[in-house]
Amino acid sequence: MRTRVQNAKTAMNKAVPKLLKNGFRILPGKFNWLFYAGCATSVMLVLSLGIASYITLNNEQRTQKLVGHSYTVIRKVDSIELLINIIAFLRKGTIPDVGGALSQQYNRDTSQLFRQLITLTQLAKNNQVKQQTGKLTSQLKAGLKLQAIAPLIKANMMSGSPLDAINPKVKQSIDGIRETENALLRKREQGYAASLTLQKIIGVVGTTLVLTIVAFLIYMIVKELRNRYDAYQREHELSMLKSSFVTLASHEFRTPLSAILLSSSLIEKYAEKESNPGIIKHALKIKGIVNNLKTILEDFLSLEKLDNGKVIPHFKAFDLPDLCQEIIDQLKEGNPERELNYEHMGEGHEALLDENLIRNAIINLLTNALKYAGHDARISLISEVTNERIRISIKDNGVGVPQKYQDKLFTLFFRVDESGCIPGTGLGLNIVMRYVQLMKGAISFTSEPYHETCFEMSFPVNEQ
Repeated sequence: MRTRVQNAKTAMNKAVPKLLKNGFRILPGKFNWLFYAGCATSVMLVLSLGIASYITLNNEQRTQKLVGHSYTVIRKVDSIELLINIIAFLRKGTIPDVGGALSQQYNRDTSQLFRQLITLTQLAKNNQVKQQTGKLTSQLKAGLKLQAIAPLIKANMMSGSPLDAINPKVKQSIDGIRETENALLRKREQGYAASLTLQKIIGVVGTTLVLTIVAFLIYMIVKELRNRYDAYQREHELSMLKSSFVTLASHEFRTPLSAILLSSSLIEKYAEKESNPGIIKHALKIKGIVNNLKTILEDFLSLEKLDNGKVIPHFKAFDLPDLCQEIIDQLKEGNPERELNYEHMGEGHEALLDENLIRNAIINLLTNALKYAGHDARISLISEVTNERIRISIKDNGVGVPQKYQDKLFTLFFRVDESGCIPGTGLGLNIVMRYVQLMKGAISFTSEPYHETCFEMSFPVNEQ
């Protein structure tokens, strides 16, 4: 047994420094730097691609509108050319029939022609097209006068196109506008095709980048989960080693402590027969030290059981005043010079709790009061059972707990500095709190030094 304890202790001494050095640092420094650098680079690349995609999309939409606009201009030019041909044909019958129906139709078509020329001028965004449109308008204004066109029509009645009958330069102007706009259309279509190609490239690059980022994040998450799992495994191994060591050590220590306690009791008994007060004094001192060591071992074993989830409350109805009075009588036997009082309030006596856990909690709190309140302190245990709650309070008028320590009082291994050389482990109150929580209750305390310090355990009746 002693060899097993020594082996467990040696293994824990080796595991603790290694775990503290590596186990709890889930992400090494280099890994952290890589993760943050990758995230920053990914964000910058995504933002850059988003901006480039937005610009390309805007250019594509703008180029698409310009292509549509070019087609509109070309259709308008074709419409003007068709209308000029119609007007030219009408002029053949309008010359001998001035003021007749044909002349009226001719005037309407001429007005429509000039309106379309104005529209074409407004549509034209290219300066060259605007200049050509203005030149065409001037040519048509000059060529559509009856006096100026009549000789030309008579001379070309049987030959040439109707457009040439008005003004041969009109045809050249219309063809010039059409060619200029067609050149712009080809250029804009090329730009539109380039925008589409660039948009596809950005889409491919963006998809690849997103997949790369996703793969990188998956890699980082898997890496972190693996590190966490390894840290958990190391922590679990340490916990198992600690549990094994505490259990073995506790059982190993209990046997010699029991033997020492028995021997000191025998020495005390023999010393009483010989009336030797010195031996009795030292025997009692040995018994006190052994009992203190046994209390420490019990605290460690209780904490170990709580940590491993081995403490399961078993709720059973019992008489609370009888239990409290039994505890008070037991403590009075060991501390006959101390003032210990018990009071029960309320008509109810029965409590549905775990009797062993509540017994240990009350003994722990009362023992703390006996140790820290001072020899002249008055210690009271008060219980109350109502239809709604069960309350158990331990009060004393001793030195109390300073305000600066009250927030940490239930912390594991915490001890008040003012406790001086009073023995203790800092486990008792944490164990009491966890016992109370297991029984679905709550513990609170108030402390006013040398006036009243009160620890109260409260349990709801309807949740038991």
